[in-house]
Amino acid sequence: MITPDNILSAQERIAPFIRRTPVLSAMQMREAGGLEGRVTLKLELLQVAGSFKARGAMNRLKTLPPERLRHGLVTASGGNHGLAIARTAHVAGVAAKIFLPSNVAPDKVAKLQGWNASVEIVGSVWDEAALLH
Repeated sequence: MITPDNILSAQERIAPFIRRTPVLSAMQMREAGGLEGRVTLKLELLQVAGSFKARGAMNRLKTLPPERLRHGLVTASGGNHGLAIARTAHVAGVAAKIFLPSNVAPDKVAKLQGWNASVEIVGSVWDEAALLH
């Protein structure tokens, strides 16, 4: 079970490597949509890799023993998780290999390659990329 102490430890581990992103009230959204209550947005798209997944990727990296990093990081992704892993590998100075389905957006492939990740297209959808790599 994840405890509040686990969360605080993760926050401390990743703080130097991720952006602190704003939380904004979206009152206009609530009013326009006729929604009850408060609508709040956490702007994780402002992370370097473009999503909240940078937090989990960096936390995992920081909990791995150094000998596990020797061969780099590998994942199957539809795009956003791959970007987080590629950026995390870049920060750690290790290689990244990302398996993607053929339906991945070309701009995601370009961004992954921009982080010097090795990209391999496997299967037509994420499930296939994950199972076939």
